[in-house]
Amino acid sequence: MNDGTGVRAVVELLAKVLTDRPDEVRVTESQHRHKTLIELFVSPGDLGKVIGRQGRTAAA
Repeated sequence: MNDGTGVRAVVELLAKVLTDRPDEVRVTESQHRHKTLIELFVSPGDLGKVIGRQGRTAAA
């Protein structure tokens, strides 16, 4: 069973809460060699809010 879609939904929800422009949040999901790749795209102005100071938010 692949639970990537659930993770994708959580990533999208968190990104929309953290950003000032939630309508510009885009999350893609793809499969590569039996692994799920989830990519997050946000407005350039919101990038720092998602990554956080010294990458702390992104690392969490």
